[in-house]
Amino acid sequence: MIGRYAVALLATSVFCAPAIHAKSSYSDNDRNFSIPAQPLARALTSFGQQAGRQIFFPADSIRGLQSPRVQGRMSARAALALLLNGSGLTVRRDDGRTIVLGLAGPAPVVQSDPPAGGPHYEAAHDIVVTGSAPLEEEKALAWKRQQVGTNAVMSGETIARRPGGNIVDILAVLPGVAAYADMGLGQAATGEAEFISIRGLDSSFNEYSINGMRVPQADPYTRALSLKMIAPYGLRSATVAKTPTAADYGSSIGGTVDIATPTGFQFGDNYLRVTGGGNFAGRANHLGFPAFGGVGQIEVGKLFGTAQKVGLYATGYYEERRSAAEATEALRYIPATPTSARDDLVAMGIKYDMYNSVIKRYGGNASIDFHGDDGVTAFVRGSYGRYEVSSIDVQHSVTSALLQLVGAAPFYNNGQYNPLGTLAGSYFQARDQRSTLATVQAGADMAFTDRVTLSARASYGYADQRRPNYVEGSLYSGLGLALDSNGQPIAGVRIDTSNPAAVRLDFADAAQRQAVLSPQSVRVWKFQGRDVSSDDRMYGMRADLGWRGDGVVRKLTTGIDLNVSDRTQYDRGLLGNDGDNFVIADAAGGRPNLFNGQGPTAAALPGRTISFMGGNYPDFRFYDRSYFEKAILPYAYSDQFTPNGTPNPGAYTQNDYNRNTVFGTETVLGGYVQAELQLGKLQAVGGVRYESTDFAASHWLRAQNSGHFVRDGNRYGEWLPSLNLTYRPTDQLILRAAARRSFARPAFALIAGPETYGYNDLTGALQSVSRANPDLKPVTATSFDANIEWYPDRSAVIEAGGFYKKLSNFIFTASATGSGPGGITAADVVNGITYTMPMNGRDADVYGLELHGRKQFWELGPVLGGFGVEGSLTLQDSKADPGVTGRGKTELPRAAKLIYNAELFYERPHLSARLAWQYVGRQLLSLNDQLDNYLQPIRQLNVNATYTLGRWSLSGQVQNLLNNYSFYKTMGTSTRYLGTQDGGGNGSYVETGRFYKTTLSYRF
Repeated sequence: MIGRYAVALLATSVFCAPAIHAKSSYSDNDRNFSIPAQPLARALTSFGQQAGRQIFFPADSIRGLQSPRVQGRMSARAALALLLNGSGLTVRRDDGRTIVLGLAGPAPVVQSDPPAGGPHYEAAHDIVVTGSAPLEEEKALAWKRQQVGTNAVMSGETIARRPGGNIVDILAVLPGVAAYADMGLGQAATGEAEFISIRGLDSSFNEYSINGMRVPQADPYTRALSLKMIAPYGLRSATVAKTPTAADYGSSIGGTVDIATPTGFQFGDNYLRVTGGGNFAGRANHLGFPAFGGVGQIEVGKLFGTAQKVGLYATGYYEERRSAAEATEALRYIPATPTSARDDLVAMGIKYDMYNSVIKRYGGNASIDFHGDDGVTAFVRGSYGRYEVSSIDVQHSVTSALLQLVGAAPFYNNGQYNPLGTLAGSYFQARDQRSTLATVQAGADMAFTDRVTLSARASYGYADQRRPNYVEGSLYSGLGLALDSNGQPIAGVRIDTSNPAAVRLDFADAAQRQAVLSPQSVRVWKFQGRDVSSDDRMYGMRADLGWRGDGVVRKLTTGIDLNVSDRTQYDRGLLGNDGDNFVIADAAGGRPNLFNGQGPTAAALPGRTISFMGGNYPDFRFYDRSYFEKAILPYAYSDQFTPNGTPNPGAYTQNDYNRNTVFGTETVLGGYVQAELQLGKLQAVGGVRYESTDFAASHWLRAQNSGHFVRDGNRYGEWLPSLNLTYRPTDQLILRAAARRSFARPAFALIAGPETYGYNDLTGALQSVSRANPDLKPVTATSFDANIEWYPDRSAVIEAGGFYKKLSNFIFTASATGSGPGGITAADVVNGITYTMPMNGRDADVYGLELHGRKQFWELGPVLGGFGVEGSLTLQDSKADPGVTGRGKTELPRAAKLIYNAELFYERPHLSARLAWQYVGRQLLSLNDQLDNYLQPIRQLNVNATYTLGRWSLSGQVQNLLNNYSFYKTMGTSTRYLGTQDGGGNGSYVETGRFYKTTLSYRF
């Protein structure tokens, strides 16, 4: 219901908003100007600050030009005329607050994408923050309308104000952008999103950069960059480009995402701001866990030298927040009868999980920039982000049809499902994670003449993802819940998962219910543990040579870039036999099975009892971690046998240490040529790019009781032409069209991963082996886009666009973090063991419509004029041929058919507030032999407000105001069947509650 109201608000309040045009004029009031002779770009910046205007100009077109000295009392019109004299620039647009400059001539001049990566939202070059600064969203619109392609941007100030634990949550309000998290490593249970999807395509189809340079990505199971390390503090902007050019990196089927950090020139001289605040997790408080956290940040900016040609910026931040989650998940499904249809299933088990997490996020960035008088600028920039989560996952489970699962009875009696016996279980897992993303860049821009420029960049990046001491423990009931005192089978529990927040359990009687759900019924049986790590060291460089003309050919650029990525990964069991079970020995010194656990009961373990999901599991025992860590960590990497000599799990071998170990190098060499033409009011930017990918890797191959490293590798190249057309019939109307070719590399683990092994949960027998495929092809795509944008006034835009993408060799990429995607495989069965290898699918098509509108009703006066509305709507469809015998076409993973945002906002210089609704429709996650796995629609309502008084600024925000679930996976498109486990995470339906945050800033 709320979703329909939100769409109605979007349609009536945004797209039907009246067009009010601002009167364009300079103020004729005289004022004092003091602008020394200097590079023209800096002089125009000073003019904007002293005149109280926002000013936009094509920085590349005036690189190397000097301004005259402007001194004395005069009108803004006169001062600007003196600065522009002989520069070739003229006023293209002035609405009383914003001035747009362009080259003199019949056609407006547009700022092209910077050569060193995607477009940046730069105050020092493109949009100048002046003494009477326009609102942040207005600056973003001014930037957007000057770009070549279809893009969206959010400023650092806006990012800092919006609700969200990290930058992913915040960017989800941009048109066509959605945020998501999975449960592979339990990320959705933190209440924070992790990945960005552009137009519904999986995050692995995007290209990511910081300050225009490619960044490393540590997770070997996906090409998606986890942005959870990037806090919403100390950023300049975030830009999403949906139609990149040949100058941009080519692995960008979805688009490019660039995070820009500030410079000292952005804030002026002697800038210092300190921020402190607190946060509160509602669900954690409700469950009795610690709920409060805090945040602190400091920012400094300084200009040096007599002409202030050197700028310094630095920031550091630290945040700690709490989260708790309750989750449910089905164990397994079986057909209701031997002849049931594919969608007539019954659940055989249910899991209840509770998470308690402490999240720490800290880091910062710094830059030193130099602006010379001879057309030379140079910089050194660095960024560091660290994400740490200390998390406990405690699970209680009910498994029905135990006798059938162990092969002691048939599943059906007279053609009907007849569960016999019940197994109660419990599980502990320490889900600690450590992730890092660090970059260092150095570069320079040089103007050899007023037409020829050179840009050079070099970078180093480091990313890691670690799960040290990943301790697990399991508890089970005995056979007393399966057989009565006479040895006769006890009827098993029947389970209905259609309401995941109140799963229905039908017991034979109240006594059986009490016995199954009691913490006295399960005992500790065994422990396991792993040490998991992956990292990526990336070395990059690029150089771009440009020539600027005055005629039809406005710009010619060519460039080359090189990125070398050194990867390492391992996944080691803490004990032998690939981290097999470490069982508490029985009195005879043997190794008992799971029905004869020798450890304490759940009730006796350190911890406390909590009512789960409002009484759905009333006596949920939540354990402390100390017992489980002490039970296994002292014995890590050692041989373990029971007192009577039974392997428990046995000797720790070279195989155990080296299995799942991979060393690899990936080298990407790219180059491009590109031309920018101006044909009257039509701007055309076309070019071609070539990227060569060469990877080589070594992974451990087990051979009986020993093993050795083997090498794999491959090389391929892609030609990537592109064309962007922009037609500007008026200052308010822009028409865009684009065509391009792009690609996406397979996840590194799919082409150079280790062999992995799967074991039967009850018997421990090897049942599957998964191998990488070095011959896996990259996904390629041909894309077409068309967009129309209308800017009725400085704060408004209405735009509509369509897009189509044709994908070849697609790979199912909606993976669960920390495990490979569940998609298309080739399989062989040998001696009862299934061997699988990932394979390419065939073709896929994605097509859709995108709408976006924004209107602030500033014509209503100084108070009511602060109100406005904004919204976006993406409608799309997809068809994919997986190339699997007997399987028809499916949707593409993550390609939701409906995505929309609707906002009611208030924007004034001293007060900013937003009420924002976000909706992402149902998404296909993976294919399944029974019913495919889907993520049900995600809905969230957020609110934030910021009040500024003098040097003080107070902000408050609430995330997930309506207390919606954060993750809901099902088998099939309906909600009839709760999802089963994917990857290593527990939870298909996850509730995390509301999050609150408040901050107070002071600018010295």
